[in-house]
Amino acid sequence: MKSSRPRDDHIEHQMEETAGTWAKSDAFQNFEANLEPWIGFVELKFERLENVIRTAQKIVNDKIPPDASPDIEVIRVAVDQIGEDARTYAKETRFTFQWLCVMLVTFTTTYLVEGLVHLASKNSDLINEADGSPHQAMIGDLKSEMIHRWADTAVKGGPKSWFALLKTLGARDYKNDTQFLLTHLWDTRHRVVHGRGTADALYVKAYASLNLSLGDRIPITNKTLKWWLDGASHFTETTDRFFANYAGPRPKA
Repeated sequence: MKSSRPRDDHIEHQMEETAGTWAKSDAFQNFEANLEPWIGFVELKFERLENVIRTAQKIVNDKIPPDASPDIEVIRVAVDQIGEDARTYAKETRFTFQWLCVMLVTFTTTYLVEGLVHLASKNSDLINEADGSPHQAMIGDLKSEMIHRWADTAVKGGPKSWFALLKTLGARDYKNDTQFLLTHLWDTRHRVVHGRGTADALYVKAYASLNLSLGDRIPITNKTLKWWLDGASHFTETTDRFFANYAGPRPKA
């Protein structure tokens, strides 16, 4: 069921551009469901909220004379308190805003692990094809454990490892900038979690175009989040199409 809440046109396009054109996996449907509240955070307009409060305060201050009766003065006090509370809320929520990149990485990696597990559960030779290690017959819990371990290890390596694995398996059609977008998201997530959202020497060097200095706070804006959303949405959709059509290991030459 679609939300009645208006969406950003750009995000709406990303979510509906090719909807229903392939048999979506459960993992992909989970990814889409997780994005719904995430998108709600991206659309929050803190500046608009603060502007509305400032406008209300100006109107009250202009219209209520300094010598107003106590019954009228209470309106000024109430508006000032609302303004203070709103600004505090906006400041605190911006911290949450910074962690949206962590959430997006979690959604994307969870999708990929589930997708790889699904493929390998249907065809355990996939593990052998991907890593080149000798394959032994596996049964029951051992098979499940090895498959999950393989998928987790592949995903923990980051976007560079993801693309290497998927291309080895035969995945194609990724946009030229998708790996860069996901790598930037991945690296920023690491600094948010482990560095309070500040740039270290490696980050400064890798993303020199941002003109950051060591210790600078990494800027995460609505534009940045939508940029990452483009990359994550395209990656998961393209990968899910590949998973849906995967026919097993390619014949050996």
